Amino acid sequence: MIDSNRLLDFLTASQDEEGLRVSVYIPTHRIHPDNKADHILYKNQLQQLQAQLEKDHPPREWEGQLKRMSALLEDGDLWRHTAQGLGVLSAGDRTESFILERTVEPLHAVGRHFHLLPLFHQDEQVRDAMLVDLSRDRYLAYRVNQYQTTPLRLEEIKDAFTDLFNDLDVDADRDSGGYTGNHRANVEREKDHEKYLRYLDAGFSKLYREQGLHIILAGTRATVAQFNKLAQGTQYLDGVIDQPLETLSEKQILAAVKDILRPLYQDWLGILNTELSNAQNAGKALTDLGEIRDAAKEGRVGKLVIGAQPPAGTMKTIDQVMDDALQAGAQIVVVDQADNPLGRDHAAILRY
Repeated sequence: MIDSNRLLDFLTASQDEEGLRVSVYIPTHRIHPDNKADHILYKNQLQQLQAQLEKDHPPREWEGQLKRMSALLEDGDLWRHTAQGLGVLSAGDRTESFILERTVEPLHAVGRHFHLLPLFHQDEQVRDAMLVDLSRDRYLAYRVNQYQTTPLRLEEIKDAFTDLFNDLDVDADRDSGGYTGNHRANVEREKDHEKYLRYLDAGFSKLYREQGLHIILAGTRATVAQFNKLAQGTQYLDGVIDQPLETLSEKQILAAVKDILRPLYQDWLGILNTELSNAQNAGKALTDLGEIRDAAKEGRVGKLVIGAQPPAGTMKTIDQVMDDALQAGAQIVVVDQADNPLGRDHAAILRY
């Protein structure tokens, strides 16, 4: 998710700038060597942008902006720390870049308002989750969404079985006197493993109460089934990844995470539709884009709901609506086009 405060600060400061609002977006890559081509793609977009500007506007209106946007090509730190996408906005003497946690289509736009829709995405309505890779004697934790996995170190929850039961003699069955001793040692070890799983469940439950992170379980079917049998918490999502994460590529992990998080998005969408319906019944919701535009200009929009793929011919109006709404402090919500609010491509809840 982008830094909404930084975006708002930039938009507010840009109000004083005269002239064109320029927006450029490209997909990028997280890792080397794939990211070596990112700045080349950005340079290509700038060349296409220049061709459009030369056709439609005199050089004095855009030369300074293009120079400042081109200066980002020399920003080594920017290109070393890319994610899934990059957005660059420019007005007058001000230029700002935004690292995006999801891919975007390469594009450039010029107009009286910035093209802001690519900065938002429907999946951002469902926050991150915690992915826990379980085995019988340890766990690994990650903060995840459908775009990335980030290792987590949970200081308050011991990583390994042996950290919790450090006095366990792992060779006890070797000196325990034959079958009876071996059996007794195995039973005791199994009890300790159950204690470890219960300990993890209690720790994850506490973490969920404190941070609100839902949990996705991964591991062998037997291990996950044993954990679920013992678990008491309600923070575990229904979907699981029923094999150790080390056997999967990151692409496979992210695809599974996206599917598991989808019900959370559906739950959130139901809440949004109820909110919109209640506002409509109270006479505080608009679905006509022209009326939404006028209300946004007056600062009356409190929440703007936009489909991720607007109908052809509406983009310039949507750019204006989003720009005005954001600067008036409105919340921007983007939904999948198939989940259109109130049966329309856009809707707004009014402050008054």
